[in-house]
Amino acid sequence: MTKSQFIYICGIGPGHPDYILPAVFRRVAESDLLIGGKRHLSLFDCTGKETIALSNNIDDIVCRLRQLLQHNPDGKQVTLLVSGDTGFHSLLGTMERYFSSEDYVVIPGISSFQYLFAQVGMSYHDAHIASVHGQDADVVNLVRTHPKLFLLTDTHRSWKYIAQLLCDNGLGHCQMIVGDRFSYPDETILRKTARELENEEHEFGLCSVIILYS
Repeated sequence: MTKSQFIYICGIGPGHPDYILPAVFRRVAESDLLIGGKRHLSLFDCTGKETIALSNNIDDIVCRLRQLLQHNPDGKQVTLLVSGDTGFHSLLGTMERYFSSEDYVVIPGISSFQYLFAQVGMSYHDAHIASVHGQDADVVNLVRTHPKLFLLTDTHRSWKYIAQLLCDNGLGHCQMIVGDRFSYPDETILRKTARELENEEHEFGLCSVIILYS
């Protein structure tokens, strides 16, 4: 660790404290400033620490961190908390655009795909990992070319949208594993065909989906 590295970017996994690495708890305990979503911050003891709730204020946060990089006489230690794993569609990508890798230390967490594959007892070394969260993707082609596919979804490109898309393209027989609210008491994991799910209604949020094509 170089002298300038006082920013830590820590993955907190799916959300339950049991799935957060001990190294993250130690880092939080030693930090003076914690940055993260309100749910993230609620997982830790923030007594006596400055906190910044992450919402649509990433520009302000980047500005604050840049100022600290230039002038940090008190040696403040900063921890940025991110959902899931730091390396999988997380805020680390944004940090990479604004900072050098020498400016921060990364502590990984459990990703959504690791968690879901583990919950259904399935390996993922042969899976294709992709996302339709806030971006377009040719889901039908991905399914046809990858027998085991994992997708992050959003409210527009939801599990229901994917099920209907598969049915419309002759892929209604595909198995879909849909996971919601990972590690929380109301966690739900469904395993049904796309044709079965097309006709169902569930109050799911941002889901993770595994599609098995054969």
